[in-house]
Amino acid sequence: MKTFWYTCSCGDITTVEAVDKAEAIKKIKELMTVDFIARHMAEKHEGEEIPSAEEIYTLVEETIAAA
Repeated sequence: MKTFWYTCSCGDITTVEAVDKAEAIKKIKELMTVDFIARHMAEKHEGEEIPSAEEIYTLVEETIAAA
């Protein structure tokens, strides 16, 4: 298992353990539900438009990193 993470523009980091990048992306997407995204945006990005889950998932796919 490797450690993978996604870093939000606000600096928050979501970390998962996974065998590979594909599994890590899947796990992070499962964590980032519509409710999770809405709560995060309200707490950390006040006043910003809430992106769709698909927009967030694209960012995760493009920027996920591994240790």
